[in-house]
Amino acid sequence: MPYTEFLLRRYCCDVKLGIAVKHILAGLHGEKQFHQHDFSEIAVIAHGNAYHMIGARSCALSPGDVLLVHKGIRHAYGNAAGLECVNLLYDPGRLRSKFPGLEVFSLFGEFFPDGETRRSPLLPILHLGASDLSRLLELCGALKRELNGNLPGIECGARLIFGQILLALARWREQTARERKRLSMIDKALDYMHTHFRQRVGIRELSELVHMSERNFYRHFRENTGLNPTTYLLRIRMEHGASILRESDDSVSEIARKCGCCDSSDFYRKFKTVYGCSPREFRRAAEKGRGESGEGGNDR
Repeated sequence: MPYTEFLLRRYCCDVKLGIAVKHILAGLHGEKQFHQHDFSEIAVIAHGNAYHMIGARSCALSPGDVLLVHKGIRHAYGNAAGLECVNLLYDPGRLRSKFPGLEVFSLFGEFFPDGETRRSPLLPILHLGASDLSRLLELCGALKRELNGNLPGIECGARLIFGQILLALARWREQTARERKRLSMIDKALDYMHTHFRQRVGIRELSELVHMSERNFYRHFRENTGLNPTTYLLRIRMEHGASILRESDDSVSEIARKCGCCDSSDFYRKFKTVYGCSPREFRRAAEKGRGESGEGGNDR
């Protein structure tokens, strides 16, 4: 019997499917016990924290991390006393052709590599939030029950559930990549706002900068910052104005110009909206605070 098949059968069932499930409870992980497999392994971190180790390198793990380790990679876990994980073991050579349609996902080439993969096996392929992790663990449980049930059609049933797992992981990975791209776009808009706040900056200009529609930009901006673009820009300008009030003798008219406001009245009104006091009251309070702390202040 081939060694790969022996291990797969040992971990779950006697059917030659090329798929197995191993649930490792907290306290059962060997500390820094380096090992390698003759099969591929998807390790889902269910509970606890630990370190994933390959050679002298290590990576911190937390619940929701998903590792992918292929044949021949020596790895171990450190500080793993509280670690609980579910390992999905599979034979990529036997299963590569069994999931038509998955080739459209970038993760397919990592699940079923042609030759050596350039991805570092040390790092998780993705990190799942609580709801997605719960869904993945439900699918792993369903796969384990199917494999242990010894019911008619087990080969079809097990591969269908395993395919669901691969599809879910691939979709979550694509979703994560899109979210990172959107976040990068919002960061680009924020950088622009922080460097051009003295100028006239509108939603149309910002949305064109990041190649989004105005509606999508507004929604994503608010989701990521908690503020709409107009309010965020106002905060930038008023925070800059407050800094000048604390640190200089500039007149309100000069500060208004430096903050991108139309005039002193516009600055006065907006400043009071944000800080709840007038610029003059803010400056006096700042001077009083400096005087009480021994830094001194100017009498004007």
